[in-house]
Amino acid sequence: MKDADDLIAIHNAYHSMFTGADAAIVLDDLNKTFPWLKQRMSATDPYSLCAMEGERRVLLHIQQMSSEPDPAEIRRTMSMGRDIEAQYPRVPGT
Repeated sequence: MKDADDLIAIHNAYHSMFTGADAAIVLDDLNKTFPWLKQRMSATDPYSLCAMEGERRVLLHIQQMSSEPDPAEIRRTMSMGRDIEAQYPRVPGT
């Protein structure tokens, strides 16, 4: 498990990389290429389902990590003995 300072540094790097006009274009393209909010296939194909879940997790992780970092919240969560990385990916806004 990473310590709080490492996770804050990583969060800051994501935030700096995935904010701004160019980042919005890239994120929009990723969301169109991998439409994780839309059902794209039958749940009967386990290989497709696994691939889609991988895509969804990557996009959710990018979105979560590119939000404005809250170092105090990261430290508080980690001081409670919880692995904050286990919270990722989360659906934005929840």
